[in-house]
Amino acid sequence: MCQLTLVSSKDLDYRALLSLQLLWNSNMTNKDGWGFYNPTSKILYKDEKEPEKDKQFNNQISYIPFGTTTMAHVRASSIMRETVKKENSHPFDKKNIVLIHNGTLLRKEGVKPINIIDSEDFANELDKELNKEKDFYKAITKVFSTMFR
Repeated sequence: MCQLTLVSSKDLDYRALLSLQLLWNSNMTNKDGWGFYNPTSKILYKDEKEPEKDKQFNNQISYIPFGTTTMAHVRASSIMRETVKKENSHPFDKKNIVLIHNGTLLRKEGVKPINIIDSEDFANELDKELNKEKDFYKAITKVFSTMFR
C-alpha cells in the first residue's frame, strides 16, 4: 500500500526527516513513484521513479520552505505495472484541490472508470463537484455516494 506523510513544524527543519521517511518507505515496497506538495510555496513535484533513483530528489526537497507544512506520498501501484508513470504519481493537482490518496477506491457496479487510476478519477470528480458545491463535506459525500462503494 502507498504511504502518505504529512509534516509541519515552525521550529524544526523537517526536510531531512521527510527525506528519510520517503526513502525508507520506497525501500520497503513503495517503488512506483513519489511526490510532494507544499501549500505555502505552491511547489508540487512528482515522478514515477522511487525517490532514491530520482536525480532531482534532494534538489526538490531543498526547495521546501523552512517552517511550513508539506504532504508527501510514495506510491505502491495496486494495479498493473504499466500504470507506473509520472502522471499517475500523487499528488493530483486540480483547479480546486490538491489530492493525495492512500488505498484503493472500489467503484460501484456500473460506474465506468474514466482513468485507470481510481485516485485520479476521484480527484477529477471531486474537483468538478467543488466547482458547483463549495461545501467540501457535501461535495466529497456526493462523489463517494455516486461513484464508490
